[in-house]
Amino acid sequence: MDLLIQGMRRSGTTILYDLLLEEGGWDAYYEPLAEDKVTVGGGSNAHRFDLFSSVRAARSEFARTHSGYDVSALNHGAPRDPRLELERELPEPVRAYLRQLLSNAPRTMIKFTRMWRKVGVLAELAPDALFVHVVRDPRAVTSSYLLGRGRRNLGRLRNEDAFFGRRSSRSSWSSFPLSELLLKEPAYRRFAGCTDIGRVLLLWKVAFEETRA
Repeated sequence: MDLLIQGMRRSGTTILYDLLLEEGGWDAYYEPLAEDKVTVGGGSNAHRFDLFSSVRAARSEFARTHSGYDVSALNHGAPRDPRLELERELPEPVRAYLRQLLSNAPRTMIKFTRMWRKVGVLAELAPDALFVHVVRDPRAVTSSYLLGRGRRNLGRLRNEDAFFGRRSSRSSWSSFPLSELLLKEPAYRRFAGCTDIGRVLLLWKVAFEETRA
């Protein structure tokens, strides 16, 4: 049986992935649409090996069988091009790449954070797979984004006004560009100029509702 995991960034998808890796027996792929970089431990640091190694090997195999295709385009979403995450479809080469991952073993696990508007595509590619939607309390997600890993931003957010009223023109957190794009969509333009907390909560709302739907 195949297992597909989707959740917003900072929602605990890596922790779930780590736990299932401990079970063993999976052909496992960590963020196959992310940028190609060494990812030791991922977001949780539970494992001391490069979680992206299986994805890198799969991309090399895909490049061998799809000569002439720019394999860097398999980085489908933020940070390379956040606009791609807001689309509801995947181009055929990316679909073929995911089909390759799903066909490599009888028991495949894939973790995503970029497929919240493409759950229908996953259903087409793997109609018999188990799909797990990971959801974390939006307050915890917001605190995780604003405070940063290890609460490194705590010194700049010492009081309520700084925490709840902060408005950034740019940010180090990876989903800032996604919030910028969402705020340009007709349904969400009324939130233009919102605080940083508002940006994270908007992304949480849209990612939750569209994955759930």
